[in-house]
Amino acid sequence: METLFISRDAKLKQRENTLAITVAGRTKPFPIEKLKHLVLLGESSLNTKLLTLCGKNGVRLSVFDYYGYFKGAFEPIDQNPSGRVKLEQAKLILDDEQRMAIAREVVRGAAHNMRGVLAYYEYRGNKNLSPPLKEMKRLIYRIDSANPPCAVPA
Repeated sequence: METLFISRDAKLKQRENTLAITVAGRTKPFPIEKLKHLVLLGESSLNTKLLTLCGKNGVRLSVFDYYGYFKGAFEPIDQNPSGRVKLEQAKLILDDEQRMAIAREVVRGAAHNMRGVLAYYEYRGNKNLSPPLKEMKRLIYRIDSANPPCAVPA
């Protein structure tokens, strides 16, 4: 078990070096060693003993509110990947081919989302959107052939 999602109101605590989760009056133990990520989606209560247990075992804890919006996280100090992520991002900046591939995917995603919004309104009766939608579809196919802009000397 890599990630454990808890979507109901629960009480979390450490019990004998394991995670004990109480839901609706029933307590169930979970071996902390098998977890990498604990996601809290409902009302939950926990204490610093549990955070210490998660920290010792490299378990990340993420908290979401009632509406599903991310509100915060507990990141074990030994497991913080931010430095490694920044190094990998820096490597991508130096590789024109990979950087362009990522740029194409970002543009493709944005175009897909824009097209989806316009298609929604076209479906709802706005027929004036048909020509722009066809043009967007044509242009989306050209994303793969896009070339990076010429470098401008500093």
